[in-house]
Amino acid sequence: MNKIKALYQKYREIILYAWFGGWTTVINYLSYLLLENVCQIHYLVATVIAWILSVLFAYLTNRKWVFASDAHTPKELGLEMASFFGSRVFSGICDFVLMYLCVDLFHFNGDICKILINVLVIILNYLLSKLLVFRKKRE
Repeated sequence: MNKIKALYQKYREIILYAWFGGWTTVINYLSYLLLENVCQIHYLVATVIAWILSVLFAYLTNRKWVFASDAHTPKELGLEMASFFGSRVFSGICDFVLMYLCVDLFHFNGDICKILINVLVIILNYLLSKLLVFRKKRE
């Protein structure tokens, strides 16, 4: 049992990032389905709203449990939130551009490309969150 605890402590941040990332994906998908199918909202509008809801959930969970942010003042929180949303917009643009390049220009299989690009986007989001958004202040 001590070995499991030690492994968890060693990889805690990555484990929690994956756990909450999974829930972020569920929230994105379910909110999209609810908005598009039940509320009859246009699919593109539903996509944007679902993205906003899921990124907000990701921000709150990453802030509290994954990276244990120490931002507390309104200015610190505003900058942190803006950099988190900005980094997610950036990774979303990267996703879109890479999909366009792979599918439209290089004629690769879109399903396979989407999986591979999603892996890259997840890694990019983690790195941006760790190194830019939730970086620890130097003492």
